[in-house]
Amino acid sequence: MLKRIGQHAERTGMPWFTKDHSTGNDVKDFDRQIRSLIAKHAPADVPVIDTGQDALQIGSITTNLGNLRKAWAEHQPEERLPWLERTVIAFVDHKPIPNELNTSRLRPGIRSRTTFELAALQFAVDNNDGFTDASAPAMLPIAADLAWVLIWDTPATMGTINKSQLDEWNAPFDELLDIAKSNLAMEPFLGWNVIEDRVYSPMGLNDYDGTRVFLPGALSFLPFETERVVFQPTRTACFIADADDPEGLVIAAQLALQEVDAAHQVSFTPVVGYEGDWRPLELEPHHPAYAAWRRLITLDRLYGYDAQKAILEEQLRDELFIAKFSAVETNDGLVTSYCTWSAGVPTLLPVADVVAFYSGDSPDDGTFMVPWAAAVELVGHLIEPTNHYPTRFRVMDFPTPVELDVLRGVAVTL
Repeated sequence: MLKRIGQHAERTGMPWFTKDHSTGNDVKDFDRQIRSLIAKHAPADVPVIDTGQDALQIGSITTNLGNLRKAWAEHQPEERLPWLERTVIAFVDHKPIPNELNTSRLRPGIRSRTTFELAALQFAVDNNDGFTDASAPAMLPIAADLAWVLIWDTPATMGTINKSQLDEWNAPFDELLDIAKSNLAMEPFLGWNVIEDRVYSPMGLNDYDGTRVFLPGALSFLPFETERVVFQPTRTACFIADADDPEGLVIAAQLALQEVDAAHQVSFTPVVGYEGDWRPLELEPHHPAYAAWRRLITLDRLYGYDAQKAILEEQLRDELFIAKFSAVETNDGLVTSYCTWSAGVPTLLPVADVVAFYSGDSPDDGTFMVPWAAAVELVGHLIEPTNHYPTRFRVMDFPTPVELDVLRGVAVTL
């Protein structure tokens, strides 16, 4: 029996904000009020996007809400709404990040590349493809979906620095990132939790605790003889295990899965390495953590491809069919992803575990599934790379009858 895998609640796309005229000023009302005030005061021609990571993108500027939420809680109840409205007005009317560079404000951040790429794509669509590279957040890919970004941190907000701001400052990203890392390294850190003597996790709960894991020397103290595996599901939840400790990887993977519906999400795809040399974690089917690892990376892809599909459908309209990335779970708990390649339908395919070929010529043809790698090997000449992120491939033609017979020879069932 197969069970369809859905996506978790936090990362379901990039909805526009709608106006909410409620007047609550309790601590728990912050999220509703900030969105209401942004919708009220942002210029009508400026797109406002919820990136799904406790951050707002207003035009080309992305700001994190963590500092604002903290300040909201610290104000007296009767002062909260007036203060927040003044802050929002100032934010939408002026640049949250000034032209003058103050390096003491810089902090490093570990973020999901998918989230920023999709926000940039949505911005381009909303502005009739008027998006320029300078408007994109400045980032440095690490491995898998993780990337370094620069954060402008003030008591009122946390803004992600984009390429145009670097140009204004005439400052290279790498140089500022080193300064930002030094700034964070000098700040107090509570230490580490040890889980079952196998898994380490930052003890604090601030937005930079996960980022600290990737600072130079941060993991050198761990009693691991081999490489470290880092699970970074959210900015405040981070789990580190020894690459050669199967039981530790099982524990870390299960802990990461518990963060599926948590706020401030980053990436569920773990990375392995040490001291700046990272790569995506790959596990063999016999590994004890294999099933949990498959589930984690599939959840990441479900989010990314689903959000990307909605934006590309708006952008490309009737030019191409945007194939859905889907996943099912078998009775043994193993998750497998798939996409569909249909005859006569020019399509953008996501990268999935298997490809379902559907010709539709007759009822006997049906649909059969082939592992992605086998499809690339046998009919790769029909699969064209694109520059989309998450990765998609363009297929304009369908395999010939002879090629379909060869593909059927390597078909699999779920």
